[in-house]
Amino acid sequence: MAIEIHSGDQAPASPRVSIVKRRELLRLGSLVTALTGACAAAAMGADRAQAAPGDKTGAATYIPMAEKAAPSGVATLDASAKIQSAQFPDLSATYLPKWKANTAYLAGVQVLAPTGETVTAKSGFTSGVSYSSTDWTTPTRLGISPKDHGAVGDGVTNDSVAMQAALTAAAKGGVLNLSGAIYYIGNTPLVATLSGPLTITGGGVLVWSSGSGIQLNQNDAKHTVTIEGVSLYTRAAGAGVALEIIGTIQNTTGANLRPRTRSRGSITRVNIGGDAGTANDGWGKGIRLVDIMNFTINQVHVDGYAGPKPYDYVSTHGIEMVTNPANAQAVDVAISQSYVFFTQYGLDVQGYEGVMVDQCIFIGVGTGFRFDAVDAGTPLVTFTNGQIAFINRGFDFTRTNQGVISDSLIYTYSSSGGTSTGTGVWLQDVTSTRITGCTFVSNIGLLTGVSISGASILNVVEACTFYATITNPVNLSALTSKNKVHNLILGGTSQVIINAAGVANQIQSEATPVQLQYAPTGAVAQTMDRRNLSTASLAAIRSGTMLMTAVWLPAGTVVKSATFVSGGTPASGFINRWFALFDVNRNLLRTTADNATGWLPGTPLTIPFTATYTVPTDRLCYVGICEVATIPTVLRGLSSSPNTLGLEPILCGNGSAGLTNAASTPPRGPALTVSSNLPYAYIS
Repeated sequence: MAIEIHSGDQAPASPRVSIVKRRELLRLGSLVTALTGACAAAAMGADRAQAAPGDKTGAATYIPMAEKAAPSGVATLDASAKIQSAQFPDLSATYLPKWKANTAYLAGVQVLAPTGETVTAKSGFTSGVSYSSTDWTTPTRLGISPKDHGAVGDGVTNDSVAMQAALTAAAKGGVLNLSGAIYYIGNTPLVATLSGPLTITGGGVLVWSSGSGIQLNQNDAKHTVTIEGVSLYTRAAGAGVALEIIGTIQNTTGANLRPRTRSRGSITRVNIGGDAGTANDGWGKGIRLVDIMNFTINQVHVDGYAGPKPYDYVSTHGIEMVTNPANAQAVDVAISQSYVFFTQYGLDVQGYEGVMVDQCIFIGVGTGFRFDAVDAGTPLVTFTNGQIAFINRGFDFTRTNQGVISDSLIYTYSSSGGTSTGTGVWLQDVTSTRITGCTFVSNIGLLTGVSISGASILNVVEACTFYATITNPVNLSALTSKNKVHNLILGGTSQVIINAAGVANQIQSEATPVQLQYAPTGAVAQTMDRRNLSTASLAAIRSGTMLMTAVWLPAGTVVKSATFVSGGTPASGFINRWFALFDVNRNLLRTTADNATGWLPGTPLTIPFTATYTVPTDRLCYVGICEVATIPTVLRGLSSSPNTLGLEPILCGNGSAGLTNAASTPPRGPALTVSSNLPYAYIS
């Protein structure tokens, strides 16, 4: 639109006529004038608006009269130097009027609602004092709103009928948008069978008084379920399922559900818990997935109902995953950055393969993560970078193959305040599963850190830390085989790794025995580096008194015999001798038979123990020698050793006295009397 300026009959103020070079600038001037009342052409000092030479045949040719006052032509000013309203450009396609009270609206008119939404009048009507969404539709909003079906969304009015209608409509293939409102549903479950992909979103809150929440049946592999940014709350005390999704039944032949293109979906940024926000209410189960595959759960928070007394666990599950009995196995579910509080099971998985859990925290649960695979062939499962605080079991894995538990904190407590009888990790009939980099803690005491039982084979426990309140860091049962335990950090000397009648289990340590590289051939441990032995003989040992010297034995060491080296003087009046093995608390572990063999000066004497002994964990032990003689044998070793400093533990000392033979060795020896001589011995 251009502007033509008339200055009456007066002569032009200047003989010079300004030419506007482009018609677009003239039309822009009309818009500027319309909005500000200013005249763009006057600002140029022109008294007439002419067409640009390129627009007309002559430079002095005026704009055609037909364009004067035309909406897209030249605007003329009235007597007040204003553009008439009829000549204003139509901006309605760009700018919307705000909704006004007591205003008549025609059907189809669009306004900007007080909610900030663009709304369209459903029919002709006159607005009231306050805005009512029932008079308007929201074509620009994503998806279907429960308010389109009559929901109020005030958290008080029962919106169950409207919500069910909206869910049913969206389940045909669409989006259910909760629009940030709070909807009270009463005790009515919301149920839908999908005939297309479904998304539930919008940051809204659904509140039930009792009963179950939402149940979705995917019905077909193409019907993807996406639930994001919503909250599901209940006022019940540990009853109902907040969200249940039932996947497609792939077959009834019992074959594994292998196709990787089935039942896709996700649950993201969803809060599930009690409406009161305390431990006095909560769902019976948070999320339940049935025959679901190719699914992700991320940033989900489930708060259960702990019960009237602490840890009664009225709420049974935070997240439960099960398969239809006709199907052997479902596959591929990833759970990350999620939290579960106060449920009997934090995560309970039955009959799945390929479950990956990362950065999850399960607190105040009976059992943190239970995984029971129907098919022991390939039920891959991992739990990494997480934290579990439990009462019964942190992990309960059965028939797992190729599993990983890594870099996680596992700790326990007792509901009664006493010592826990729980287990940090329980493995039953498990194959090729690795537990690495985990920390096991218990403020009140834990019976077992890791228990490997059943026909478990080829499992590894490594680089884990067990605090002193854990009685048994690792327990291997009789049917286990070829499992390896190594590089553990133990917090207490009373801790014992129990290696029962398992076959070919390896319990090793990264600790290097004292200068074992210089030990005699066949030695598995020695009391000192033999390069430090003095050439002189030590003082003779006391007749009938057990001389005990310390030796470090790594976990898994199989002790078969002990060897001492004689000095320059043999025994006289010799009657009997034997060797013995003790733990650091002087408890008798093994003895040799009585030995009356002659012992030449400066030679080693090896005597086998009556039974082999497998060292359960890295530990300090004592190897002892006792002779009954008028003058017992003198030994080789280190005289005037630092043992005389009297530091604990004592490295060498005299124990039980008045002994006559191996059978007379007591089950537990007395406190040691420090000896300044440290005899050399080695274990083989």
